[in-house]
Amino acid sequence: MCSQRYAIITFVWLRFDLIHRDCIVTSSASAGRKRKKATRKHGLIAAIDIGGTYIKAALVGPGGDIVDRDHRPTEAHGGSRHVVGRMVDAVRELCEAKGMAVDSLRGVGVGCAGPLNPEDGVVYHSPNLPGWSRVPLKAWTERALSVPVVVENDANAWTLGEFRFGSGRGLRHMVCLTVGTGLGSGIIVDGRLVHGARGLAAELGHMTINTRGVRCSCGNRGCLEAYVSAPSVVRALRRHLRGGARSKVRALAARTPGGLTAKVVAQAARQGDRPARAALAEVGRSLGVGIANIANIFNPEMVVIGGAVAGAGRYLLEPARQEARRRAFRGATQQLKIVRAKLGEDAALLGAAVPFLEDQP
Repeated sequence: MCSQRYAIITFVWLRFDLIHRDCIVTSSASAGRKRKKATRKHGLIAAIDIGGTYIKAALVGPGGDIVDRDHRPTEAHGGSRHVVGRMVDAVRELCEAKGMAVDSLRGVGVGCAGPLNPEDGVVYHSPNLPGWSRVPLKAWTERALSVPVVVENDANAWTLGEFRFGSGRGLRHMVCLTVGTGLGSGIIVDGRLVHGARGLAAELGHMTINTRGVRCSCGNRGCLEAYVSAPSVVRALRRHLRGGARSKVRALAARTPGGLTAKVVAQAARQGDRPARAALAEVGRSLGVGIANIANIFNPEMVVIGGAVAGAGRYLLEPARQEARRRAFRGATQQLKIVRAKLGEDAALLGAAVPFLEDQP
Protein backbone atom coordinates (compact mmCIF):
# COMPACT_ATOMS: atom_id res chain seq x y z
CA MET A 1 0.00 0.00 0.00
CA CYS A 2 2.78 2.36 0.92
CA SER A 3 4.59 1.52 -2.28
CA GLN A 4 1.44 2.30 -4.28
CA ARG A 5 1.06 5.69 -2.56
CA TYR A 6 4.72 6.39 -3.16
CA ALA A 7 4.34 5.53 -6.84
CA ILE A 8 1.28 7.77 -7.20
CA ILE A 9 2.96 10.70 -5.45
CA THR A 10 6.10 10.25 -7.55
CA PHE A 11 4.06 10.13 -10.78
CA VAL A 12 2.13 13.30 -9.85
CA TRP A 13 5.31 15.12 -8.88
CA LEU A 14 7.06 14.17 -12.09
CA ARG A 15 4.00 15.15 -14.12
CA PHE A 16 3.85 18.55 -12.39
CA ASP A 17 7.56 19.07 -12.93
CA LEU A 18 7.31 18.29 -16.63
CA ILE A 19 4.31 20.57 -17.10
CA HIS A 20 6.09 23.30 -15.15
CA ARG A 21 9.02 23.00 -17.58
CA ASP A 22 6.67 23.11 -20.60
CA CYS A 23 7.82 19.64 -21.61
CA ILE A 24 4.39 18.00 -21.98
CA VAL A 25 0.82 19.13 -22.54
CA THR A 26 -2.07 17.16 -21.02
CA SER A 27 -5.27 18.35 -22.71
CA SER A 28 -6.53 20.15 -25.79
CA ALA A 29 -7.17 23.32 -23.76
CA SER A 30 -3.70 23.32 -22.25
CA ALA A 31 -2.27 22.47 -25.68
CA GLY A 32 -3.75 25.70 -27.00
CA ARG A 33 -2.17 27.64 -24.17
CA LYS A 34 1.17 25.94 -24.74
CA ARG A 35 1.15 26.74 -28.45
CA LYS A 36 0.25 30.35 -27.75
CA LYS A 37 3.09 30.68 -25.27
CA ALA A 38 5.63 29.09 -27.60
CA THR A 39 4.47 31.13 -30.62
CA ARG A 40 4.57 34.35 -28.63
CA LYS A 41 8.12 33.59 -27.59
CA HIS A 42 9.38 32.44 -30.97
CA GLY A 43 6.79 34.00 -33.27
CA LEU A 44 6.60 36.58 -35.97
CA ILE A 45 6.44 40.36 -35.70
CA ALA A 46 4.05 42.50 -37.75
CA ALA A 47 5.77 45.60 -39.12
CA ILE A 48 3.94 48.58 -40.63
CA ASP A 49 5.17 51.60 -42.56
CA ILE A 50 2.41 54.21 -42.91
CA GLY A 51 3.03 56.53 -45.83
CA GLY A 52 0.91 59.28 -47.26
CA THR A 53 0.16 57.19 -50.36
CA TYR A 54 0.65 53.56 -49.31
CA ILE A 55 0.58 51.40 -46.20
CA LYS A 56 3.29 48.74 -46.32
CA ALA A 57 3.00 45.79 -43.97
CA ALA A 58 5.10 42.68 -43.41
CA LEU A 59 5.55 39.69 -41.17
CA VAL A 60 9.14 39.65 -39.94
CA GLY A 61 10.96 36.68 -38.46
CA PRO A 62 13.35 36.84 -35.46
CA GLY A 63 16.33 37.00 -37.80
CA GLY A 64 14.99 39.97 -39.74
CA ASP A 65 13.68 37.92 -42.64
CA ILE A 66 10.47 39.16 -44.27
CA VAL A 67 8.23 36.11 -44.66
CA ASP A 68 5.20 37.83 -46.19
CA ARG A 69 4.13 41.35 -47.10
CA ASP A 70 1.13 43.52 -47.97
CA HIS A 71 0.88 46.81 -49.88
CA ARG A 72 -2.29 48.88 -50.08
CA PRO A 73 -3.36 52.51 -50.62
CA THR A 74 -3.43 54.57 -47.43
CA GLU A 75 -6.62 56.44 -48.36
CA ALA A 76 -5.51 59.27 -46.08
CA HIS A 77 -8.53 61.34 -47.11
CA GLY A 78 -10.66 59.00 -44.98
CA GLY A 79 -9.16 60.30 -41.74
CA SER A 80 -7.06 58.80 -38.98
CA ARG A 81 -9.50 56.08 -37.86
CA HIS A 82 -9.95 54.91 -41.43
CA VAL A 83 -6.17 54.69 -41.98
CA VAL A 84 -5.65 52.78 -38.72
CA GLY A 85 -8.47 50.44 -39.74
CA ARG A 86 -6.72 49.70 -43.03
CA MET A 87 -3.48 49.08 -41.20
CA VAL A 88 -5.20 46.67 -38.80
CA ASP A 89 -6.85 44.88 -41.74
CA ALA A 90 -3.44 44.41 -43.35
CA VAL A 91 -2.09 42.74 -40.21
CA ARG A 92 -5.14 40.48 -39.88
CA GLU A 93 -4.99 39.41 -43.52
CA LEU A 94 -1.27 38.64 -43.33
CA CYS A 95 -1.86 36.46 -40.27
CA GLU A 96 -4.83 34.76 -41.89
CA ALA A 97 -2.77 33.96 -44.98
CA LYS A 98 -0.21 32.29 -42.73
CA GLY A 99 -2.86 30.36 -40.82
CA MET A 100 -1.91 31.99 -37.52
CA ALA A 101 -3.85 33.89 -34.89
CA VAL A 102 -3.19 37.62 -34.59
CA ASP A 103 -2.63 37.27 -30.84
CA SER A 104 0.23 34.85 -31.52
CA LEU A 105 2.29 37.76 -32.87
CA ARG A 106 5.19 38.84 -30.72
CA GLY A 107 4.05 42.41 -31.34
CA VAL A 108 3.32 45.08 -33.93
CA GLY A 109 5.85 47.78 -34.81
CA VAL A 110 4.57 50.87 -36.63
CA GLY A 111 6.60 53.53 -38.41
CA CYS A 112 4.78 56.80 -39.08
CA ALA A 113 5.86 60.27 -40.10
CA GLY A 114 5.92 62.47 -37.01
CA PRO A 115 6.45 64.35 -34.87
CA LEU A 116 5.23 61.76 -32.40
CA ASN A 117 5.91 60.52 -28.89
CA PRO A 118 7.23 56.93 -28.91
CA GLU A 119 6.47 56.54 -25.19
CA ASP A 120 2.69 56.79 -25.51
CA GLY A 121 2.47 56.33 -29.28
CA VAL A 122 0.60 59.58 -29.89
CA VAL A 123 1.17 61.21 -33.30
CA TYR A 124 1.10 64.98 -32.73
CA HIS A 125 0.63 65.63 -36.44
CA SER A 126 1.90 64.10 -39.66
CA PRO A 127 2.93 65.98 -42.79
CA ASN A 128 1.84 63.04 -44.96
CA LEU A 129 -1.52 62.42 -43.28
CA PRO A 130 -3.90 65.40 -43.44
CA GLY A 131 -6.02 65.99 -40.36
CA TRP A 132 -3.91 63.92 -37.98
CA SER A 133 -3.68 65.75 -34.67
CA ARG A 134 -2.78 63.96 -31.43
CA VAL A 135 -3.82 60.58 -32.84
CA PRO A 136 -3.40 57.80 -30.21
CA LEU A 137 -1.99 55.37 -32.76
CA LYS A 138 -0.54 52.92 -30.23
CA ALA A 139 -3.73 52.75 -28.11
CA TRP A 140 -6.05 52.29 -31.10
CA THR A 141 -3.88 49.56 -32.62
CA GLU A 142 -3.46 47.66 -29.34
CA ARG A 143 -7.21 47.83 -28.74
CA ALA A 144 -7.93 46.43 -32.21
CA LEU A 145 -5.33 43.64 -32.23
CA SER A 146 -4.80 42.79 -28.54
CA VAL A 147 -1.01 42.57 -28.90
CA PRO A 148 1.81 44.91 -27.80
CA VAL A 149 2.43 47.83 -30.16
CA VAL A 150 5.44 50.13 -30.53
CA VAL A 151 5.11 53.32 -32.58
CA GLU A 152 8.22 54.98 -33.99
CA ASN A 153 8.96 57.95 -36.21
CA ASP A 154 9.39 56.58 -39.73
CA ALA A 155 12.88 58.03 -40.15
CA ASN A 156 13.91 56.48 -36.83
CA ALA A 157 12.45 53.14 -37.92
CA TRP A 158 14.42 53.41 -41.18
CA THR A 159 17.55 54.17 -39.15
CA LEU A 160 17.03 51.14 -36.91
CA GLY A 161 16.63 48.93 -39.97
CA GLU A 162 19.88 50.12 -41.55
CA PHE A 163 21.68 49.93 -38.21
CA ARG A 164 20.57 46.41 -37.38
CA PHE A 165 20.45 44.77 -40.82
CA GLY A 166 21.99 47.15 -43.37
CA SER A 167 24.97 49.46 -43.80
CA GLY A 168 25.44 50.03 -40.09
CA ARG A 169 25.56 46.42 -38.95
CA GLY A 170 28.23 46.01 -36.26
CA LEU A 171 28.65 49.76 -35.58
CA ARG A 172 27.93 51.70 -32.38
CA HIS A 173 27.69 55.30 -33.64
CA MET A 174 25.79 56.14 -36.81
CA VAL A 175 23.61 58.83 -38.36
CA CYS A 176 21.12 58.18 -41.17
CA LEU A 177 19.76 60.75 -43.59
CA THR A 178 16.94 59.81 -45.95
CA VAL A 179 16.64 62.33 -48.77
CA GLY A 180 13.37 62.39 -50.69
CA THR A 181 10.57 64.94 -50.75
CA GLY A 182 12.06 66.12 -47.46
CA LEU A 183 15.03 65.10 -45.34
CA GLY A 184 14.42 62.61 -42.54
CA SER A 185 17.06 61.48 -40.10
CA GLY A 186 17.91 59.25 -37.18
CA ILE A 187 20.81 59.09 -34.73
CA ILE A 188 22.42 56.06 -33.10
CA VAL A 189 24.76 56.80 -30.16
CA ASP A 190 26.51 53.93 -28.37
CA GLY A 191 24.18 51.45 -30.05
CA ARG A 192 20.98 53.22 -28.98
CA LEU A 193 18.50 55.29 -30.93
CA VAL A 194 18.37 58.89 -29.70
CA HIS A 195 14.82 60.06 -28.95
CA GLY A 196 15.41 63.14 -26.81
CA ALA A 197 13.24 64.37 -23.93
CA ARG A 198 9.91 64.09 -25.79
CA GLY A 199 10.75 61.84 -28.73
CA LEU A 200 11.45 64.77 -31.06
CA ALA A 201 15.23 64.43 -31.46
CA ALA A 202 17.08 63.99 -34.77
CA GLU A 203 15.26 66.57 -36.89
CA LEU A 204 18.57 67.19 -38.62
CA GLY A 205 16.85 68.36 -41.79
CA HIS A 206 15.87 71.49 -39.91
CA MET A 207 19.30 72.57 -38.75
CA THR A 208 19.98 76.03 -40.16
CA ILE A 209 22.85 76.21 -42.65
CA ASN A 210 22.02 79.67 -44.05
CA THR A 211 20.33 82.25 -41.80
CA ARG A 212 19.02 84.22 -44.80
CA GLY A 213 18.47 81.26 -47.04
CA VAL A 214 15.66 79.57 -48.92
CA ARG A 215 12.28 79.27 -47.20
CA CYS A 216 11.77 75.73 -45.88
CA SER A 217 8.44 73.88 -45.80
CA CYS A 218 8.53 74.23 -42.00
CA GLY A 219 8.35 78.03 -42.36
CA ASN A 220 11.94 78.71 -41.33
CA ARG A 221 14.71 79.93 -43.63
CA GLY A 222 17.91 78.16 -44.52
CA CYS A 223 17.13 74.65 -43.24
CA LEU A 224 19.29 71.82 -44.56
CA GLU A 225 16.13 70.25 -46.04
CA ALA A 226 15.55 73.34 -48.17
CA TYR A 227 18.87 72.63 -49.92
CA VAL A 228 18.99 68.83 -49.78
CA SER A 229 15.84 67.15 -51.09
CA ALA A 230 14.31 65.99 -54.35
CA PRO A 231 12.70 69.40 -55.03
CA SER A 232 16.03 71.14 -54.37
CA VAL A 233 17.72 68.96 -57.03
CA VAL A 234 15.13 70.09 -59.58
CA ARG A 235 15.51 73.75 -58.55
CA ALA A 236 19.29 73.51 -58.84
CA LEU A 237 19.02 72.01 -62.33
CA ARG A 238 16.72 74.79 -63.51
CA ARG A 239 19.26 77.36 -62.32
CA HIS A 240 21.98 75.63 -64.33
CA LEU A 241 19.78 75.62 -67.45
CA ARG A 242 18.97 79.34 -67.35
CA GLY A 243 22.01 80.24 -69.42
CA GLY A 244 20.80 78.07 -72.28
CA ALA A 245 23.12 75.16 -71.51
CA ARG A 246 22.46 72.06 -73.58
CA SER A 247 21.07 69.16 -71.57
CA LYS A 248 19.49 65.75 -72.03
CA VAL A 249 17.19 66.37 -69.10
CA ARG A 250 14.33 67.93 -71.07
CA ALA A 251 14.13 65.00 -73.47
CA LEU A 252 14.33 62.47 -70.65
CA ALA A 253 11.65 64.31 -68.66
CA ALA A 254 9.33 64.38 -71.69
CA ARG A 255 9.49 60.59 -71.91
CA THR A 256 9.08 60.00 -68.16
CA PRO A 257 5.77 59.89 -66.26
CA GLY A 258 5.91 62.70 -63.73
CA GLY A 259 8.15 64.85 -65.90
CA LEU A 260 11.25 66.45 -64.41
CA THR A 261 12.20 64.77 -61.15
CA ALA A 262 15.36 64.17 -59.14
CA LYS A 263 15.41 60.64 -60.55
CA VAL A 264 15.49 62.03 -64.09
CA VAL A 265 18.33 64.38 -63.15
CA ALA A 266 20.30 61.44 -61.74
CA GLN A 267 19.66 59.45 -64.92
CA ALA A 268 20.97 62.34 -67.03
CA ALA A 269 24.04 62.65 -64.82
CA ARG A 270 24.87 58.97 -65.37
CA GLN A 271 24.66 59.65 -69.12
CA GLY A 272 27.26 62.41 -68.83
CA ASP A 273 24.94 65.45 -68.75
CA ARG A 274 26.93 68.40 -67.39
CA PRO A 275 24.06 70.54 -66.03
CA ALA A 276 22.65 67.49 -64.25
CA ARG A 277 26.01 66.71 -62.70
CA ALA A 278 26.46 70.34 -61.68
CA ALA A 279 23.02 70.40 -60.02
CA LEU A 280 23.74 67.22 -58.05
CA ALA A 281 27.15 68.53 -57.03
CA GLU A 282 25.52 71.72 -55.72
CA VAL A 283 23.08 69.72 -53.62
CA GLY A 284 25.91 67.40 -52.57
CA ARG A 285 27.97 70.30 -51.24
CA SER A 286 25.00 71.46 -49.14
CA LEU A 287 24.66 67.90 -47.86
CA GLY A 288 28.35 68.02 -46.98
CA VAL A 289 27.79 71.16 -44.87
CA GLY A 290 25.15 69.29 -42.90
CA ILE A 291 27.38 66.23 -42.52
CA ALA A 292 30.23 68.42 -41.26
CA ASN A 293 27.94 69.72 -38.50
CA ILE A 294 26.85 66.16 -37.72
CA ALA A 295 30.46 64.97 -37.59
CA ASN A 296 31.51 67.74 -35.22
CA ILE A 297 28.54 67.23 -32.89
CA PHE A 298 28.10 63.43 -32.84
CA ASN A 299 31.40 62.04 -34.17
CA PRO A 300 29.72 59.01 -35.81
CA GLU A 301 31.55 56.14 -37.45
CA MET A 302 29.24 56.34 -40.46
CA VAL A 303 26.67 58.58 -42.12
CA VAL A 304 24.22 56.58 -44.24
CA ILE A 305 22.38 58.33 -47.08
CA GLY A 306 19.13 56.84 -48.37
CA GLY A 307 15.95 57.90 -50.12
CA ALA A 308 15.23 58.64 -53.75
CA VAL A 309 17.97 61.25 -54.15
CA ALA A 310 20.66 58.81 -52.94
CA GLY A 311 20.13 57.02 -56.25
CA ALA A 312 22.38 59.69 -57.78
CA GLY A 313 25.29 57.84 -56.16
CA ARG A 314 28.76 59.32 -56.54
CA TYR A 315 27.48 62.46 -58.28
CA LEU A 316 25.86 63.43 -54.99
CA LEU A 317 28.06 61.68 -52.43
CA GLU A 318 31.54 62.60 -53.62
CA PRO A 319 30.90 66.39 -53.42
CA ALA A 320 29.31 65.75 -50.01
CA ARG A 321 32.40 63.87 -48.79
CA GLN A 322 34.73 66.59 -50.02
CA GLU A 323 32.71 69.39 -48.43
CA ALA A 324 32.33 67.55 -45.13
CA ARG A 325 36.09 66.95 -44.91
CA ARG A 326 36.79 70.56 -45.80
CA ARG A 327 34.54 71.94 -43.05
CA ALA A 328 34.63 69.50 -40.14
CA PHE A 329 37.43 68.83 -37.68
CA ARG A 330 39.95 66.48 -39.24
CA GLY A 331 39.62 63.98 -36.40
CA ALA A 332 35.85 63.82 -36.88
CA THR A 333 36.04 62.93 -40.59
CA GLN A 334 39.36 61.10 -40.88
CA GLN A 335 37.73 57.70 -40.50
CA LEU A 336 34.13 58.73 -41.15
CA LYS A 337 32.38 56.69 -43.84
CA ILE A 338 29.66 58.36 -45.91
CA VAL A 339 27.81 55.59 -47.74
CA ARG A 340 24.53 54.72 -49.45
CA ALA A 341 21.85 52.76 -47.62
CA LYS A 342 21.61 49.04 -48.41
CA LEU A 343 18.04 48.05 -47.60
CA GLY A 344 15.95 50.36 -49.73
CA GLU A 345 12.27 50.54 -48.85
CA ASP A 346 12.50 47.53 -46.51
CA ALA A 347 14.62 49.46 -44.00
CA ALA A 348 11.63 51.11 -42.29
CA LEU A 349 9.70 47.83 -42.08
CA LEU A 350 12.64 45.96 -40.59
CA GLY A 351 13.37 48.83 -38.22
CA ALA A 352 9.78 48.87 -36.99
CA ALA A 353 10.25 45.23 -35.97
CA VAL A 354 13.52 45.79 -34.06
CA PRO A 355 11.97 46.65 -30.64
CA PHE A 356 10.43 43.16 -30.53
CA LEU A 357 13.60 41.27 -31.33
CA GLU A 358 15.11 39.40 -28.40
CA ASP A 359 18.58 40.98 -28.54
CA GLN A 360 17.68 44.62 -29.00
CA PRO A 361 20.46 47.01 -30.03
